[in-house]
Amino acid sequence: MGTELRDTGISAVGALPWGTHFCHFYETKEDLLDILIPYFKVGLEGNELCIWAVLDPLNEEEATNALRRAVSDADQRLAAGDIQVVPYSQWYLKDSTFSVQRLISTLRAKLTQALARGYAGIRINGNEAWPTKTEWKEFSQYEQELDRLISHERALVLCSYPLDAISAARTFDVARIHQFAIARRRGHWELVETPELRQAKEEIEREATRRLLLERVLSAQEEERRRIARELHDEAGQLLTSLLVGLRSLEDSRNIADAKAKGHRLREITAQAIDEVGRLARGLHPTVLDDHGLGVALSRYVAEYIKTHNISVDLKLNGLDSGNLPSAVQIGLYRIVQEALTNVARHSGAKKVSIKSACSATALEVAIVDDGCGFDAKAVAVSSHRLGIQSMRERAAMLGGTVSFASQRRGTKVLVRVPLASQDLQPRMERGST
Repeated sequence: MGTELRDTGISAVGALPWGTHFCHFYETKEDLLDILIPYFKVGLEGNELCIWAVLDPLNEEEATNALRRAVSDADQRLAAGDIQVVPYSQWYLKDSTFSVQRLISTLRAKLTQALARGYAGIRINGNEAWPTKTEWKEFSQYEQELDRLISHERALVLCSYPLDAISAARTFDVARIHQFAIARRRGHWELVETPELRQAKEEIEREATRRLLLERVLSAQEEERRRIARELHDEAGQLLTSLLVGLRSLEDSRNIADAKAKGHRLREITAQAIDEVGRLARGLHPTVLDDHGLGVALSRYVAEYIKTHNISVDLKLNGLDSGNLPSAVQIGLYRIVQEALTNVARHSGAKKVSIKSACSATALEVAIVDDGCGFDAKAVAVSSHRLGIQSMRERAAMLGGTVSFASQRRGTKVLVRVPLASQDLQPRMERGST
C-alpha cells in the first residue's frame, strides 16, 4: 500500500491509503449516487484521473447530470478527460467478451498514462452487476488480479454490487476478495474491514505524526541556528573586529605607554569575546549538565538570566541533584525551563518568577510561575502553531510526561510532570548513572 491517505468522500469510510480495493452493496439508484458522487468529487479535487463504469439502474446521462449538479466545472472536467463516464460494456468487454488479462493490461496502461499526465493517481468505480453465474469464476479471478495490481500503486478502486441480484454465497465471495466492504442498513452505513487494512491505516497515521514532529524539530533547529548565526555576527563578530582594529593600531604605536594602554584594551576585548563564545556554546549544550547535573545547571542559567533580563527568580529545587536522574530527563527538563523563561522575558512583562521542583518515587514535577500579563490558556491548549510551546510539549512527551498551562489576567503557571517509574526512569543512586 501507499504511504499517503486519500479522502474517499464517503463519510462512513474517511481517508484510505493508495492501493485500496474495496466494495459497497447498494439497493437503489439513490444509494449509488449518494456514495459515488462524493467519491468522484473529492477525487477530482485531489487531481486524480477518475473512471466511472456505469450500469443499470444508472446510465451515462443520469450519472453525468448528477455530476454536473455536484461539481461546478463538471463539463470542463469531462471535456478534459479528468473524469470518464463509460458504459460497463465499453470498460469490461471487447466484442462482448470479457478477458482478465486484457482488462488488467488496460488498467495498467491507464495508471501509467495518468501519472505521465501529472495526475496524483487514479480513482475507479465499476458496477459489477453484469457477471452471470458462468462468468463469475473468471470475474472473481479478475478482482484478485486487480487487488494485486494496485496494492503498491497510486490507485483507489471501489466496486459496486447490487444486494438484490447476488446470492448469499456470492456476497461472501465479494467481501472476501476486497479489503473491506460497506453497506447501508436501516439508513446507516456499516463497514467491515480486514485487519491488514486497519494496520496499514494505523501505520500511515503514525508515519504522518512522525513526519509532522520531524518538521517541527527541523524548524526549531533552523530557528536556533539562525539565532546563533545572528548573535555570532552581532556580538562575537563585532568583538573580533574590534580586536583586529586594535592590533593594527598597536602596530602603529609610537611609545610604550600608548602600546600598554592599547594592549590592556585588547585584553578586555579578548575576554569579552571568550565570554561571548562560551555563552553561545552553553546555549548549544550546557556542559555543566554533564559535569554537575540539572540542579547546578539551572542555578547557573538562572543567575545569568537575572543579570540579562533584570527579572527576579526564586529558585527552589528538590530532587534535581546531580546523580539521581537520567541524562535524557535532565536535558529535557533543562530545555523546557529554558523555553519557559524565554517566553517570560519576551512576552509577559513579568518582574518576578518562581521555579519549584518536587520529586517522588513515581513522578517529577517542575512549576514555573510568573507575575506577568498572562494569556489565553485555552487557546494555547489547542495550539499547534506556537513553536516554543509546542517544543515544550514535545520534549515532555518524549519523556512520557506532560506540560500544562494556567493563566489569568495576571500571572502564568507552567507545570511540567514527568512520570519516573512508568518510563523506567526511577532515580539512580549512583552519581552519573543513566
